Amino acid sequence: MIENIILIIIAIVLSIIGMANLFINKDKHVMEGLDFTFIFLYYIDEIIYFFFFNLSFDSIFTIETVNIFYNISIVLRVIKLALLGSIHSYVLIESKIKYLPAFIYSFLSGVIGIQIFLFNAFEITLIQSSYVFRLRDYLLFSLIISFNAIMLIFPAFIQRICSKNIGSKKKRSLFNLCIIYYLIDVFVYIIYFFHPIVNLRYLHSLFFLSFLVFIDIVSLRNFDLFIILTNKIYDFSVFHRSGVLLFSYNFERGEEIEDSMLKGSILIGINHILSNFIDKKDKLNLIKMKDRDIIFDYNDKFGFGILIIAKNKNKTLSKAVKLFMESFLDEYQEILKKINEQSRIIDISQFNMTKNLVKAYFNPFIP
Repeated sequence: MIENIILIIIAIVLSIIGMANLFINKDKHVMEGLDFTFIFLYYIDEIIYFFFFNLSFDSIFTIETVNIFYNISIVLRVIKLALLGSIHSYVLIESKIKYLPAFIYSFLSGVIGIQIFLFNAFEITLIQSSYVFRLRDYLLFSLIISFNAIMLIFPAFIQRICSKNIGSKKKRSLFNLCIIYYLIDVFVYIIYFFHPIVNLRYLHSLFFLSFLVFIDIVSLRNFDLFIILTNKIYDFSVFHRSGVLLFSYNFERGEEIEDSMLKGSILIGINHILSNFIDKKDKLNLIKMKDRDIIFDYNDKFGFGILIIAKNKNKTLSKAVKLFMESFLDEYQEILKKINEQSRIIDISQFNMTKNLVKAYFNPFIP
């Protein structure tokens, strides 16, 4: 009983650390609500799963009670793996086939859940003050074997062929490490599930907790890994309506540049286009090209805009653009006002702190 409670407490503490870090960094890293919800649910699922899993073996409960606990833990683990696998394929695969793994995972999860709760699938015995569960339903045996085999093979295969879509080498290495850890955890659980001895159960628990520690460390030191994987920003520019380039940053090189690919005539042309059709506040505009998107936003009142060349436009990038525009205006409103009202010569050195704003809102995209 005591060791089970200790394991549960450790899991709760580790999950709380992860959730707290998630909440603290939500706005800092321009995380979308759906991303926040998925990761938050992952931690909640982990806590509830580990709680029921460990209480299932304690002899203070009746056989009927621990049978319910164990069944709940299996279903929660299946749901967790299906959720993680679905997110993994959705993020990495860039074609419509990205939805197929999620359909397969969901179908098998539903069938396994029905089979577990409709039939008495386990033989439960009490050995040395601890319950042992042995599966006696051959259909459920086949379903769980198939599900776990798929959860081993599909993510490994998708990671192998689609890891090139991840935006940077650092994120690729971290994500590969996450997948390796995930695969080992699944494999250890499979061994325990079909050979339920105490030592393998504790081995699974240790792997479970070490994986939570690993996720917490990654999220604390490299939180951006959970926000943006496959997108890239190539070039970022802030321009004045006169055509003067106020600031330019190359994301591939990770440095501010003076000679941007955006020349004055191009900026004046963009400014002319924007002045003719932007009539809504906070409206992002997009030019789609074959392998990248050109995203631009413009403040008509103060006469400045930003232009981003990225792999593709998404909600995270759109939110970052909005926050950057607001902060840039707060920082340089008086300077821009004087330039526009007095027709002053623009001293671009006055905008040299823009790099800090770029790093604040677009840090997930910096290699």
